Formats: sequence, C-alpha cells, structure tokens
Amino acid sequence: MSDETQTPFTPARELKVSDLETLRVLADPQRFRLVQVMSTRPGDQWTVKEMARAVGATPTKLYYHVNLLEEHGLIVVTGSRLVSGILEKRYQVAADQLSVDRKLFATGDAAANETMHTMLSTVLDTTREDIEASVKAGIASLHHEEGDDGREPIALSKGFDRLSRARAVEFRARLKALYLEFEESPSSEAGGSANDADERFPYALMVAFYPVVEAAAPRRRRARKPKETPR
Repeated sequence: MSDETQTPFTPARELKVSDLETLRVLADPQRFRLVQVMSTRPGDQWTVKEMARAVGATPTKLYYHVNLLEEHGLIVVTGSRLVSGILEKRYQVAADQLSVDRKLFATGDAAANETMHTMLSTVLDTTREDIEASVKAGIASLHHEEGDDGREPIALSKGFDRLSRARAVEFRARLKALYLEFEESPSSEAGGSANDADERFPYALMVAFYPVVEAAAPRRRRARKPKETPR
C-alpha cells in the first residue's frame, strides 16, 4: 500500500484578493516570490524543498511562509507522502493569475495605504531582481537588439507625453486587448495544438499606466524697477 496521496487539481484562471489580511500575506517579498515562481509552472506540484531551491532559500525558512499562503488560499495542498516518517506535502498555486480588488484601497485609511506601499515596493523590487537575474544568466540584455548573441532584448522604458482623457481610455483598452490576445494558450489559437505548449517559455510583464501629479509651475519673480537716484 502506498503512503502517497494525490488530489487532481486544476488552478482557477484568476483569483481576486478581496480582503486586506490576504493582501498583506501576498505583499511580503518572500511569499510574493514563492507564488511568482510557482506560477511559472501552475500545473506542477511543489514540495517546500523544491520551492527553496527555486528561490535560493533553506526549507526551514519557508515553512512559515508556505503555511500562511495555504491558510489564505493562495496555494493548495494537492498531494502528500511519507518520507522517513515525515509527511511531505505538495502544493500548487490556487490560480494562474492573482488580481487585487480595487475596493481595498478605496478607504484611504492608514492600514490600506501601508499595504499598498508594501505591495508596490514588493512588485517593483521583484521586477528589478528578475531583470538583473536574467541579464546575469545571459538570456536577456538591456542594450542588445533582437537575436544578438542569443540574448533577448528587455523592453524597458518610462515616459509618456500629455494625453487627453479620451486617448488615455483608448490606450488602456488597447493595452488590455493586446495582453488578452497573447495570454491565450496556443491550442486555442487558429492552427495551434496542445503540443505547442512545450515550446513556450516563461516571460514576465509589468505594466503601469497612470496619471501623474503635475508639478506646480515655477514662480516667476517680477523684475524690479531700477531705483531712481535723486538728482
């Protein structure tokens, strides 16, 4: 009789984080990284040891974080087995994608603002770490053109000119449509097959399109009239 158990599980397409406590759990850099790494292979089952190797940490330092992710439904136990008398669990991400309910930040209270700050810092820091790791591994470059030396160029830029409200709405809609178009699996595309998935490689996209607080115009000093000297 085998001591191993398996629970068939298919991650949901999307999971919306709608409570502040779960968002706080996800906002932690180590836990965010774990979910991010597991999401590169959502169909795989991960042990804590495998997670540790993927993020460069020791398993003992991850158990606390893994338990919190499981407790808040961000990852799911989908298998287990006895290894030297110790129960080893296997996990999968709960969903292919995570999104945050915008209502969480609508209150504007201190807790929501602090959590938003932490989440933004985590996302931006992990993006920087990802780019640095890809450049260091020799698979990407900030200054190479497409196909140079086998390294792929990193699309990295910041800046936009002034837009009308209508143009901003149009840009957001077209950007979302483009993302959804490329998000579709190869098997759902015309002429695609399930085997095409074997040729897919992990890519990451971070998009931030937002109105900027306009800087106040510099004050102009009035030219002083020259003093008249008495004659």
